[in-house]
Parts: sequence; C-alpha cells; structure tokens
Amino acid sequence: MTASTALSPAQNVALIVVSPLAWLTITLLPYEVTALAVDYRMGPSAAGWIAACELLALALTVVSISPRIVALDKRRLTLAGIALALLASAGSIVVADTSWLIPLRLFFGIGSGLIAAATNALPVFARHPERTIAWMQIMIAINFGVSIYGAGTLAAPVGREATFLVELLLLATVGGAGFLLSPGVAASAGAAGGGPSRLPRGLLRALGALALMYLSQAAVWAYAEQAGTGVGFGAVDLALLLTIAAFTTPLGGFAAAAMRDRFGHALPLAIGFGVQMFVAFTVYCLRSVEAYAAGIMVFNMTTPFTTSYLMSLLAGLDESGRGTSLGGSAINFGAAAGPALAALLVVMPSRAPIGLLSIAVLAIGLALALSARRELPVPARA
Repeated sequence: MTASTALSPAQNVALIVVSPLAWLTITLLPYEVTALAVDYRMGPSAAGWIAACELLALALTVVSISPRIVALDKRRLTLAGIALALLASAGSIVVADTSWLIPLRLFFGIGSGLIAAATNALPVFARHPERTIAWMQIMIAINFGVSIYGAGTLAAPVGREATFLVELLLLATVGGAGFLLSPGVAASAGAAGGGPSRLPRGLLRALGALALMYLSQAAVWAYAEQAGTGVGFGAVDLALLLTIAAFTTPLGGFAAAAMRDRFGHALPLAIGFGVQMFVAFTVYCLRSVEAYAAGIMVFNMTTPFTTSYLMSLLAGLDESGRGTSLGGSAINFGAAAGPALAALLVVMPSRAPIGLLSIAVLAIGLALALSARRELPVPARA
C-alpha cells in the first residue's frame, strides 16, 4: 500500500456506512424465511433452502472475484452491486409468482456479493485496519437493528413484501455513499497483474473459522422466530424481543473497538465463540421462555465482536486485501450452509439438534481460529 492508496477520512467513513448493505440477506434472514414459508406457502424447509441458495449466490460471487480483487476498482464494483440489488429488491416487491421471485433473490445475492467483495477488501488501506473493521461491524449492527425494526413494523400493514421493501429503502438511502468510496487499487496491482498467488500460511484456517462461525449463527438465526413461538412467545411479544435484541448488536462492535488489539486475539476469540455456544444451548435446547430471552438478548452482540477479531486476523495474515475479501465469501458460504442444515433438522420433533449442531461447529471453528493465530507475526500475536 502507498500513500496514494491510503483511505482519506471521508473514504473511510463512506466504507463504514456502505459496508452493511452486503449483509442485508443475513440480517433479514428470519423474516425472509418466514415470509417464504407462510406468505408464499413454501413451507419452512423449502424456505430455508431458498434462503441458502441466495446466500450461496452471494458467496460464489465473492469467491470468483477475490483472486483478482487487488487490481479491481472497488468503488465501481460496489456501485454495480448496489444497482443490481436495487433492481432485484424492486422486482421482489412487484412479483407474486415464486417462479419469478426465486431468480430475483439469486440476483439479489449476486449484487450483495459484489458489494461484499469490494468493501471487505478496502480496510487494509486504512491507517488503522482493526479500528475500521470494528467500526464497520458497529455500523452493520446498527443497520441490523434498523432492518429488524423496519421489517417487524411493516409486516402487518404491508404483508409479505415488508422484507423486500426494507431492503429497497436501505439500498436507496445509504447506497449513495458508494460514490465516495476509494477505488482501492494498489499501486503494485498493475505490475502484478492482480492474479492469484499462494495464500499465506494460516489463512485457510482463519477462513474456515469464519465460515463455521457464520454457519452456526445462520442456523440459529434462521429459525429463531419459530423457536420463540415454540417456547410460548406470542407474535407481538416476540417481535418486541427480537427488535430489542437487534438494537443491542452494536454493543459487541463497540466492545471490539474499545479493546482493539490490547488483549491479542486468543482471549477475545475464546469469549466470542464461548458466548455463542451458550446462546445455541439456551435458545434451542432448554425450551423455556426465560432461557430463550437470555440467549437471544446476547446473540446479536457476539456477531460483530467475534467477526471483528476474525477479520482482523485475516488482515494480519494477508496485507494485500485478498484475505479480508475472501472473508466475505467465507461468511456467506457458512451462512448459506447454516439454513440448509437447519432445514434438514427443523422437521425433527425437537429443535435441540439445531443447537447441538451449532455448538459442535463453533468448537471446531474456535480451534481453527486459535491455530491460525499462531501464524501471525510475534508482535501481532502477543
């Protein structure tokens, strides 16, 4: 990175503002699954598979772009993704036939993938990448609260189009900041050709940890609304609880921004993964209103907190930006697999297998993250 490629304050702010648009599918996952299952009469299992395919389209888009991301103009890539996602959201509102809706959701996943690939590659150009990543997670968390509140509020008066309307409004209002993004093309990209090269040691393990964490998170989140009604929550009370829990999400990002690298990576990662295991157990295995409420209230905080440290780990292992860009792909491969696996388990008499699967996946993810951490330079690891 050279001085000419370093992000200006305005470009840094634009990146923080625009980055949440890549994660709208994950953010609105429970409302989209419910709308597909109930309003479009697909059933919970089929709805989970459609959501998984949307996330898979996102992940495949990112992974196809990431090997060349160093040489690509991230501003143009982001704007193209916003335009495609806008068209797909508008189309999802208009159509009523599922034969049209499903390809539109896949196009939305592709547009989100373009945004994710570009915005995840830009933090390495910031003066303090770990701080920028933490603030990106805070903004994603704020967007999460706004999205959940909007979808829950509009569900009754608008109906099945509420989720897609929230997507459209956020893309239309926030997307304009994409014009302020840095192109983020490294000075050496032209000479290097931007082609793929050998990945640094530990990078694949860190990517695996990120993918497994989001597999667990998406599996828990996809059927969180139905798990709540299963333990006795009414629709109104559950919507209120999920909204309150959504607005606690930024606390995890603020905690990561305050801690930064003062405690290294091992302790924060152990805390993040450990609390997520607690959440999976309380939400799906204990089957009580109190346990569900306790788990769901801390569930959302863990995502920006743990993601901040995993993405910071990727940035430390690969300073070219490829690692963090591939991180977006890992997130969405995991997030796509989560609802798909949960869809296979949701038909069982008990929902406990979803929680137990998530706990096992998180344990493997933590082991991979701690193993990858050993490949960092000694000063960053200490």
